[in-house]
Amino acid sequence: MKQAYRTLPGKVITYVALILSVLLLAGSVLAGAYMLDDGRVFTYTEEAFQNELISDQIKNTVWPIIDARLGENLAGSRMEDAFEFVITDADDNILLESAEAKAVQKWDYHYTAFIRRDGDGKIDGFSFYQMDEYEKATIVISPVPGSAVGNRFQMAARLIHIAYTMRYAVFAVALLALAATVALGVLLLCAAARRPHDDGVYPGALNRVPFDLILFLFAAALAGGFVVLCDAGEDFGAVLFAALFLLLLLPGLLMSLAARVKEHSLLKNTIAYRLFRLLRKACRGVAHLLKSLPLIWKTLLGLAVVSAAELIPLLLIGWNLEMVFFWFIEKAVLVPVVLYVALTLRKLQAGGRALANGDLGYRVNTDKMIGDFKEHGTNLNSISRGISIAVEDRLKSERMKTELITNVSHDIKTPVTSILNYAALIQKEAGNSDAVREYSEVLVRQSEKLKKLVEDLIEASKAATGNLDVALSPCDASLFLNQASGEYEKKLRDAGLTLVVRQPEEEIMILADGRRMWRIFDNLMNNICKYAMPGTRAYLSLEKEGDQAVITFKNTSREPLDLTEDQLLERFARGDASRNTEGNGLGLSIAKSIAELQNGTMRILTDGDLFKARLSFPILSDGTREKAVPDVSKNPYEL
Repeated sequence: MKQAYRTLPGKVITYVALILSVLLLAGSVLAGAYMLDDGRVFTYTEEAFQNELISDQIKNTVWPIIDARLGENLAGSRMEDAFEFVITDADDNILLESAEAKAVQKWDYHYTAFIRRDGDGKIDGFSFYQMDEYEKATIVISPVPGSAVGNRFQMAARLIHIAYTMRYAVFAVALLALAATVALGVLLLCAAARRPHDDGVYPGALNRVPFDLILFLFAAALAGGFVVLCDAGEDFGAVLFAALFLLLLLPGLLMSLAARVKEHSLLKNTIAYRLFRLLRKACRGVAHLLKSLPLIWKTLLGLAVVSAAELIPLLLIGWNLEMVFFWFIEKAVLVPVVLYVALTLRKLQAGGRALANGDLGYRVNTDKMIGDFKEHGTNLNSISRGISIAVEDRLKSERMKTELITNVSHDIKTPVTSILNYAALIQKEAGNSDAVREYSEVLVRQSEKLKKLVEDLIEASKAATGNLDVALSPCDASLFLNQASGEYEKKLRDAGLTLVVRQPEEEIMILADGRRMWRIFDNLMNNICKYAMPGTRAYLSLEKEGDQAVITFKNTSREPLDLTEDQLLERFARGDASRNTEGNGLGLSIAKSIAELQNGTMRILTDGDLFKARLSFPILSDGTREKAVPDVSKNPYEL
């Protein structure tokens, strides 16, 4: 079915069927409206319908014939061989009759008429309406069988008979015609811009024409034809023309509309939309031009526009010398005031821009400012001084924090180291005492854990405050992957994990500190060993995305991951909510801070139980690589 109505013959057949259904709908609606008017469908007989629908036509046909032949002897003749007739007066005396009037068995149509007689008694005036000096008469008429007019009226009578017998069916026909019109219309709209074996949209050449232009031409043609026919005195022809015009072309217009909607080009392919885009582009260009102008030029331009807006209507409406004089006086007073305000605002604007750019030593000159302008300039200078004081206090606080971290780290490391050393000595001197040996092993293990926690806390604090030393130099990113694969081979095997490494053959150079980068890899690989589900694969990959080198760590988590990215990167956050595994929750936070110190980024992504850490670093160009000098003594992974 789809293939049939989408073909060209199918569309044509549907189009014609739609027109016929519309005609049937219009006819049935008009017939139904006539039948319901005054309750004709329930009260009229067939004869009443015939008299109402045919008798007026006969009367209008007979009247001009009689009127044209007044004064002639109509007796013994027919009216154009079309009708037999008899005219009688109020006393039923025959005044005139046609040649074969006596042969008529039954007269079909009876009318009340009005006549005027001359001095000889002949009819010299005839009308179907009451007039002065006219007497009442009766005219009976029957069409002549076999004549063209008679045949026409006999056919009309037969059609009325058929319609009368089917008068109740007209409403069912109207409903069926309405359903057919809607169904065929929808089918035609669905077939617009479609092909039989393809659901794509294939608009025709007509759809390249702007839709508002098509609407304008359609409306202009309809209105032009209607006006021309109305001016020619053919009102019924004008209405008929409009109906046929809409009936034939409106479905095609709707199909074009449907095709444009399917192509999503209804609004874009219009002249109005194109003009709107040009106007918007022009407005943006003017706005950009005005934005780029200095404040003083914007002010002068605004003054010129306002002055022209005042002066032009003044000159057009009517002016005199006094009005122009006062206009110049107004401008002589207003322009200096506006220029002063503009120059003052420019000074304040320059002060605000300097503060925004970090120039805390900039001072706004407020000597020639007055009122609120001077107060605002003073406030800007106060803000500058306040910011300088706040920055100095912040730097002092950071210096004190750094010194505190350095001193505390030394003070904490010393007793922890002593505890470790003496715990090792106790373990060696334990002899054969199993209890002492067990206690010393616990003491050594917990001391090592405490030492690691202290080191991580110190490193996390330094990384977060930017006090961690970073020596950047060109590095081949693939070396870190190879190093991690070799270093963690045994540890991954013991955890029941298989590491899959993916890296390109080409060299990808980044600017990094080898020692710090290895700390990132060490933290992330340790996370994989501690939290990945045994018996699964972990992935370590290096890719080039635009101007970024992207290193990705992926594994399937053993525990449900119900933490967000931000929560996982918080200090002391643990993927193991029960905290049964080793670790202190600082590894990811340290790795992120170290990555940012090397001009990189680190993101944590989760999808169900899939954990992904994504590192991004800018790739070095050849020119940048030549300028950087690697320090191999500090970084064993540098080139």
